[in-house]
Amino acid sequence: MDQSTPRRRKASGPRSAARGETPAARAARIERIRQMIDDGTYETEERWEAAVSRMFSQISD
Repeated sequence: MDQSTPRRRKASGPRSAARGETPAARAARIERIRQMIDDGTYETEERWEAAVSRMFSQISD
């Protein structure tokens, strides 16, 4: 891999461990999310509102 190629995190990174997920559970969750993206149902008004709210909370802290 050359220096210009971005590296991907391993599937069992700290974030999944912090969730208490097993590798199989994480893989299943990722597959569900990928399917929702393919179906066009992942991005919803509620998700956008939650993301914006989190962003503003982080900015104001």
